[in-house]
Amino acid sequence: MATASRPTDHTGRPTGVLALLGEPVYRSYWLANFFYFLVFGAQRFAFVLFVLELTDRAGLGGLVGFALGIPAFFITVPAGVWADRLDRRRMVMASCLAGAAMMAVVAALTLTGLINAPVALVAALAIGFVTASVQPPLTAIVQMIVPPEHLVSGIVLRTMGQNLAQFVGAVAGGVTIATLDFGGAFAVQSTLYLVAFVCLLGVRL
Repeated sequence: MATASRPTDHTGRPTGVLALLGEPVYRSYWLANFFYFLVFGAQRFAFVLFVLELTDRAGLGGLVGFALGIPAFFITVPAGVWADRLDRRRMVMASCLAGAAMMAVVAALTLTGLINAPVALVAALAIGFVTASVQPPLTAIVQMIVPPEHLVSGIVLRTMGQNLAQFVGAVAGGVTIATLDFGGAFAVQSTLYLVAFVCLLGVRL
């Protein structure tokens, strides 16, 4: 039985999505995007569950979830302006380092028993601002590293990776909490921010 062949150009090289994933720069970008939002997916689950365990008040759990998402309404437009004026790659890398530092502090406070619900709420709000600020430069980078004829594929592939990462992150967040408790889970999230940072080192604009 004949099998479907992969789309190629006149040189026999893969085209479309296959070509993008085969390009080191785009692959590094895609992985950085994936790991970044893998963490965010885990945080949306972990922070809410953590506050519920600290206080047993459902209202505060909902407030933490709100704190993670509401910054997007305030920071996305200014971040888009900054992305037009500043180095987009460096903006994303700075966000990775900021996220890693914040989660390292949250992990340390959790492991030492010094954290409380208000601190967790402030941390969630700060993480929400960092994540909202990273969206415009991450989106803009695609058109800088993908040829015009592959731009739609590049955007679609990036969006699919981001959505998949958030879904997998929620599941992985539960697994890490079950195996490492909250302090260990937050430490893993800090580490994954650094993984995203390392992936960005391979992105040359």
